[in-house]
Amino acid sequence: MRYACLAALALISLAACTPMRLEHPQFGTSRLNEDASECDHVARQEAFRATAFSSLQPRFVRGRDGRLYSVRPSFHELEMERWHAERNLSDFCLRSRGYRLVPVPQ
Repeated sequence: MRYACLAALALISLAACTPMRLEHPQFGTSRLNEDASECDHVARQEAFRATAFSSLQPRFVRGRDGRLYSVRPSFHELEMERWHAERNLSDFCLRSRGYRLVPVPQ
C-alpha cells in the first residue's frame, strides 16, 4: 500500500513537470531573444527603482512577549526582494507583448 502511494505520487509529480517555453502566436520564437533581453533590461531598472529605498522602510515583527520590534532586513533579503520584483516585471513585460507559455512539442 505504501509503495503504491509513493509510485502514484512519483507519477503525478513527473506528469506535472511538462517542459514549457515562451512562444508568440504570430512570430513563434523568432523574436524571443530580442524581446526577452529588452524586457530584462527594463525590469532590472524598474525593480531597482521600486526596491532602492526598501531598507529605509520600517519592518516590525511581534516577539514572543507580544511586543512589536523593529528589524532591519539583511542584504540577502533585500536582494531577494529585488530579484523577485525583477522576475515578475520581466514576465509581465513578455506577457504584455503577447508571449505565452506553451508545452514543448515532443
